[in-house]
Amino acid sequence: MTGMQQLQATVGRRRTLAIAVGGTILVALDSSMANFLYPEVLKAYPAASTVTLSWFLTAYAICFAALLVIGGRLADHFGYRTVFHLGVIVFAAATLVVAAAPPLAVIIAARIAMAIGAACIVPSSLALAVDAFPDTRRNFVVSIIGTTTGAAAVVAPALGAAIAARYGWHAAYLVYPPIAALVLALGFRIPPHKHGTSRNAPDLVGAALLATSLALFIYVVSGSRTGLSAHGLGLLGLAASIFILLVWRCRQHPAPVMTLSLFRSRDFSLSITALFAFGIGWSARVVGSVLFLKSVWGYSTLETGLAMTPIAAMFALSSPFAGKLADWIGGRAVATSGGIIGAIGLGWIAVAVTETPDFSGLWLPATLIIGISMAMTTSPATAMSVSAAPAADRAQASGVATTFRNAGTALGIALVVALVPDDAVAASAYQPAWLMGMAGYLAIFVLMGAVRSSAKPPTPMPRQTVAP
Repeated sequence: MTGMQQLQATVGRRRTLAIAVGGTILVALDSSMANFLYPEVLKAYPAASTVTLSWFLTAYAICFAALLVIGGRLADHFGYRTVFHLGVIVFAAATLVVAAAPPLAVIIAARIAMAIGAACIVPSSLALAVDAFPDTRRNFVVSIIGTTTGAAAVVAPALGAAIAARYGWHAAYLVYPPIAALVLALGFRIPPHKHGTSRNAPDLVGAALLATSLALFIYVVSGSRTGLSAHGLGLLGLAASIFILLVWRCRQHPAPVMTLSLFRSRDFSLSITALFAFGIGWSARVVGSVLFLKSVWGYSTLETGLAMTPIAAMFALSSPFAGKLADWIGGRAVATSGGIIGAIGLGWIAVAVTETPDFSGLWLPATLIIGISMAMTTSPATAMSVSAAPAADRAQASGVATTFRNAGTALGIALVVALVPDDAVAASAYQPAWLMGMAGYLAIFVLMGAVRSSAKPPTPMPRQTVAP
């Protein structure tokens, strides 16, 4: 290879990494920003019920959970670049719809479209970047994308809050189209990727069954503030029936939404259950905290965003050290320790918080502790779920782990809606949110402690990633 060819190859690899990073920024920003905009959505549509408004968050989480594995299979089937570009276009177009301030039903539909786009972006962006570099630089590529995800999570609360405070919450969604346009402009300059080895079309029907069963279950939970009615019990029965049909279809389809043989591994099942519990606690804590800061402590939108920034910053700063520690002593020890640390941080808030604001004495130190615990739990638990799978199924295992975590996220939001009264101004009203977060960390301690293997995590797989 001549010097000019080497230069062109280097430029091409860096361009590919840049568009992968751009796609990651799109998804990571929204994953964090939407939670902080939720109180503004509540105020913008006073005629709608809290249950209906919660679908601004849960619709995205459900669809993303159901379609993430499908997005990876589509990328393998049709080519990484094709699916990546499709995801970016769908995601950006949907953000423009939200920014136009349409009726609530249209906004929720647009959020579903955003989830579809994100489910295509996440696996294909990482696959594009990893495929462009030699195997010896795979860890470098994954670390760059992981760092970008953390940085976006740090910036998102303050950025979204600042825009919403000045121009309204819809305007925050105008951040995404310029990023998408730049990503597409760079993306069309890289050659189309060859189609993957998968000859089987992904199971879109199975994804629809998963999304429908989750949606029905979340709908019943979010509306159960006054108890379960006969109608609710009927919907739960329907959700269970659809899920059973999904399991049957996964056994029959050559490219299923979930590879059921993975669940034969005890360590895999324990790890993804821990991630599911963490997802419940994580979303309950985030949504509950944002509502608390605004309703009880009287923080402005900008102040709320700034108050929620330290936890994301600590997560981003701690993640590399948590990863090195897991390499040294094993993921099980790190994850179980993180579970205890996170439970202490959330327990401190649940016990000590009052109606009197105390940012420096309580909120800041407690959330910094929680940020450290997030770094110590999510990545090791995900890595151990992947390491428990056969080598040929590790990309699929990573996707299933992320699916379970996002399903837990949707359930956590629904539980906050069900357990926290509307417009509550007493600190005690928000204790269920923090106690759910605490329970999520304790579940990680118990479940990851029961994992038999303390093996070091394998090399990260190029199909799925987990946003903070």
